[in-house]
Amino acid sequence: QNPSFKALSSDPLNESVVALKKAKELDASKGEWYKLADAKLREIWAEVVNSGITQYESEDYKKAQSTFELAQNIQPEDTSAYIYAS
Repeated sequence: QNPSFKALSSDPLNESVVALKKAKELDASKGEWYKLADAKLREIWAEVVNSGITQYESEDYKKAQSTFELAQNIQPEDTSAYIYAS
């Protein structure tokens, strides 16, 4: 891993989620930018949920719980992450 990339942000995943949510908010007409941001958020959400499942299966329950909470923040309307977290 390149340390110069790590210096750009202490939490790039959360920064990306915030930026994509803002892009959706700014495109009130639900045009192309809204659709692109929404698709990327869904993709990130799926990766985060899959990561949480892997952590759970590895019996790393605290990390899995934290990961599912992140998924809840990314897509609060989807109840899957809530179910996995319980």
